[in-house]
Amino acid sequence: MKNSLKLLLSSALLLTLAACQGQDVATLNLEGGDNIVGGSKVSSWSDLSKHVLSILTGPGERIQICTAVLIRDNIALTAAHCVYQKNKIRIAYGVDLYEQGNEIPVDKVVIHELYGGPGSGRNDLALIRIAGNLPRKYKPVALPSVADTPYQGQELITVGYGRTGWMKGAENDGRLRQVAVNVDSTDMNKIWIGRSNGKGICQGDSGGPTFLKKNGEYYPIGIASYILMMSDDPAKKCLEGGVLMNVVSYLPWIHQNLPSLN
Repeated sequence: MKNSLKLLLSSALLLTLAACQGQDVATLNLEGGDNIVGGSKVSSWSDLSKHVLSILTGPGERIQICTAVLIRDNIALTAAHCVYQKNKIRIAYGVDLYEQGNEIPVDKVVIHELYGGPGSGRNDLALIRIAGNLPRKYKPVALPSVADTPYQGQELITVGYGRTGWMKGAENDGRLRQVAVNVDSTDMNKIWIGRSNGKGICQGDSGGPTFLKKNGEYYPIGIASYILMMSDDPAKKCLEGGVLMNVVSYLPWIHQNLPSLN
């Protein structure tokens, strides 16, 4: 399982890079997973490791990686662009996908009805139901409240599987990583996080949570959607900022759709 999964993930990375080349757009969709830049590995003993999962999409060697956060015992929140191929996705878990490589099928997906499609960044949210039981260590997080609305300058924690940078040699080792990020700005539906310190999301972290830590508990404030691309310099990709879906703004949609997955 370890070697076969490593081959699949490596193939996914190459395919995703090829697909992204030549895009003349201001943003780059994180389809195939975004990875943490400038972060550290999450320990299997960390509370973060109990809340975050990986989503694998595609058959054979055409696999792609995303990230998701567990919000009920068998329901996870992620980005819509990670799961629009509903019949090809499954859940993987563990802080090291190469070493553990455990997979569980998904039996239902709810995509935001106003999702604008891959690359749009509009209403890029989805809920997925896991068809089976996760290990007992996995625990859902509580959703934030309106009082937890993010603000400029706030420090948050981003978690995900994937690349540690865009350039050749950047790791894509299937490890779960975390990094502290600051909020640059927000609007009704989105959160912008910066890369001025060389830290943040990259290709492979799509759908991954950005947490507010409050009173020792983690609350998913944002869901990774896309990175900003201001320059054609490959060395600067994944270093110019990222955009998250603002979970607080989508609380009514989440609560409205959770019953259909229970």
